[in-house]
Amino acid sequence: MGAPDPDGLAGRGTPPRAIRVAFGLVVALAAFRYGHEMVKLTLHGSQIDFGAYYASVAALWSGLDPFDPAWVHRGDAAVGFPRAESPPTFAPPGYLLFLPFLLVPYPLARVAWVLLGQGCLAAALAVAYRRFAPPWALAAAGLCVALSYQPLYEDVAVGNLNLVMLLLVALALHPEPRTRALRVALPLSLAVTLKVHYSVLIPFLWWLGAWRAALLALALALAWSALALVVFGAAWLGAYAHFLAIGSAPLHSWMRNLSPHALLHRLLGVDGPHVVVDALAVAGALAVAGAVLWALRSARGRDDRALASLAMAVGAIPLITPLLEEHHLTVALLPLLLAVARADELAGKREIACLVGAVVLLAGRYSLEAFPRFDRGLLSLAHAGKPLGALLLMTVIARLARTGRAAPGH
Repeated sequence: MGAPDPDGLAGRGTPPRAIRVAFGLVVALAAFRYGHEMVKLTLHGSQIDFGAYYASVAALWSGLDPFDPAWVHRGDAAVGFPRAESPPTFAPPGYLLFLPFLLVPYPLARVAWVLLGQGCLAAALAVAYRRFAPPWALAAAGLCVALSYQPLYEDVAVGNLNLVMLLLVALALHPEPRTRALRVALPLSLAVTLKVHYSVLIPFLWWLGAWRAALLALALALAWSALALVVFGAAWLGAYAHFLAIGSAPLHSWMRNLSPHALLHRLLGVDGPHVVVDALAVAGALAVAGAVLWALRSARGRDDRALASLAMAVGAIPLITPLLEEHHLTVALLPLLLAVARADELAGKREIACLVGAVVLLAGRYSLEAFPRFDRGLLSLAHAGKPLGALLLMTVIARLARTGRAAPGH
């Protein structure tokens, strides 16, 4: 038997030829499948969410109220198909992103949106590779996870903006948030304008000791809001406030809502708003937030633990939001890739098992929507795979945050 290879599977040097070929085959197969699916989704997909964005920003730019029920039919005519029957869900500055797409007809805008998403994905993976600095074998494994990550496919299919969010959050996950305030605050402020619930990261930054980044992110988000009011006016904000007051309540029992809040509604057989159920859901969200702060209590003010701490907070967001469709888990790819990149730091079998479970549950393709018996009651917990994967991921990231290995890349 020969001497052990000093570069091994966890090494950073040149691996044995057979292992290089094996990893190359796996990555090539995953890449081919991903590319094939993206072409199909681009050619045949409707991207209904992007249709809603396009029609809504067209209404705003024309001085119309996109919350007007009469606009739904006009919006459908604008994009040429029944779009997602949803009013604008962004904060006002979020629609600034879509103004350039009005320069071209909707069919071209839709393809441009898909291509922009793929560019954001490539850039986010490059940023993650630089920040997480994985060994070569774990980098290849992470790439396979990314190319097989089902929420990415779901996001492209519906034309949502989670790939843009992926890049913005990747840029905000800086290993030195206390000394690189602008590098963290600028992308985070843009992310908050697109998905308001990511604003929870602002007080979290303050809690970590990066108060300059937190204040700057808040100030920039307010500046984007002021710019949006100048561009679009303020006449529609009353209807937007009414929409926020209703929130996701009509979707609590929707089968594609995978949030713990929705799971609790379906478990107890409650369709609409219910004081007790909603109180339990809020208590659960607060418990998740408290668990994150408790697990990271020793990371406050520690630059060597900031990256994993921020990643854990990002990974916890799906567990506290009241609306969680599968494509919303796209951003959870970042903490998942960090966990894969640092897998060589997980000493215990239990931690490795949690990582494997998180990868399978978050990245895998599975659904029981076609079987009504799983809609209500105890069997409805079979839909809890994605939240369970997020919970397992939190336990892994918490362990990595305690090890405190600094990321070499900025």
